[in-house]
Amino acid sequence: MRKIAMILVAIVAAGTIYAADNNMAERKQEAEKLLVVMGVPQGMTQSISAASRMLAARMQRMGMSAEQMKKSQMAQKEIMDLIKKEMAWDKIKGSLVSAYAETFTLEELKGIIKFYNTPVGKKFIEKQPELQNRVYYVQGTIMSGLQPKIKAIVEKYK
Repeated sequence: MRKIAMILVAIVAAGTIYAADNNMAERKQEAEKLLVVMGVPQGMTQSISAASRMLAARMQRMGMSAEQMKKSQMAQKEIMDLIKKEMAWDKIKGSLVSAYAETFTLEELKGIIKFYNTPVGKKFIEKQPELQNRVYYVQGTIMSGLQPKIKAIVEKYK
């Protein structure tokens, strides 16, 4: 009788593990759909390009000599090539899919996808880059104002 009970427990446990794994596989499928609907692959490419432009603009404002500028540009290109390679969608897709699948339930993922497929959801995706730029500007403004205070704190503890 005890053996039968143990076998039943093992069967139930195996079924639960299979269901959980199967649910995770579904969640990963939905998570990938969500990332694509949200435009993450294209957004990553745009973010990397924007970062490259910002870095180039910052270098221009630094007033470097021609030789320093050339070296900086070579370093920037090498850094951006590395970032493009390491942040390529095919390379990080699995990690992002897992993060979303582990964070959201299957029902939540389906609901989010449903939202992003509505006119309001599509508008949200469309306006996301503009929103991010505004948020970065606000954060940058705040950080610029904090620089003297941060410097004073660092000086105090030197």
